Amino acid sequence: MKVIFGPVNSRRFKKSLGIDLSPNEKCCNFDCLYCELGKAKLKYENNSNLSVEYIINELKEALKIHKDCDYISISANGEPTLYPYLDELIIKINEVKKNAKSLILSNASTIFDKNIQKALLNLDSVKLSIDSVNPKVFRKIDRTNIDINKIVQGIKEFSQIYKGELILECLVLDGINDDEKDFIALNDILKDIKATRLDLGTIDRPSDYNVKAASFEKLSKLASLITNIKVNIMSRNTNINKYDDLLKTISLRPLSSQEIDEKDIKMLDELVDKNIIKCVKINDINFYKLNKSNSN
Repeated sequence: MKVIFGPVNSRRFKKSLGIDLSPNEKCCNFDCLYCELGKAKLKYENNSNLSVEYIINELKEALKIHKDCDYISISANGEPTLYPYLDELIIKINEVKKNAKSLILSNASTIFDKNIQKALLNLDSVKLSIDSVNPKVFRKIDRTNIDINKIVQGIKEFSQIYKGELILECLVLDGINDDEKDFIALNDILKDIKATRLDLGTIDRPSDYNVKAASFEKLSKLASLITNIKVNIMSRNTNINKYDDLLKTISLRPLSSQEIDEKDIKMLDELVDKNIIKCVKINDINFYKLNKSNSN
């Protein structure tokens, strides 16, 4: 039974070595419309019987081979916080991780549980999903009976005591959770959450459900409504190859160099040279925005 996978090269988490806590079957308390793992019955317990010792032994062997990993990512074929020995596992990971950072990729479904909060405090980075704060929309996209209000309150509480890198993620589907009013409501909630950033993305892999990806233009518009936290648009469909498309996007919101494919930076620099857009550095990150004289 192999639980270690990767390393995976990620825009967000660089070179990441993964730990799958449910390698044999999907184990999740959500049945998200966008899930690439396929449809499955909801589960609220992880019964894989994986011991912490087994996982750590595999991790040690993998780290002998992959010595330059940036992150060790706790994930699952489902939801990793359902693993019954999570607290002990995180402590042991921190003992062997060396220069890598410890990370969990969670759907946030259990974040209101004080025991889960206590366990996650020992991680360097925590990624929590928040696909909608509208209860009706949340149930439609994430297909669970867990109360989104409890999740939101749990995220708020956790963010006040957590000292590491807290990342929120919202995955947008066309016509499902892309209502601007809901994003305004999300922005209002974010003022009470101490997080590093919000990653805004859409699907780029097939799902068992008939859903469509949101356009990059739509993601950009929704991102412009979020003012209480830094936003990164995470999409593989951001390859902008026309000046008009690029300018239309920048007219909606400034784009950081982190959001643009490297091959498109040259195009941006050409637009800067032509005085059509300008480049502003904030906290060592370049942001490209439309010159006011060209905004009409």
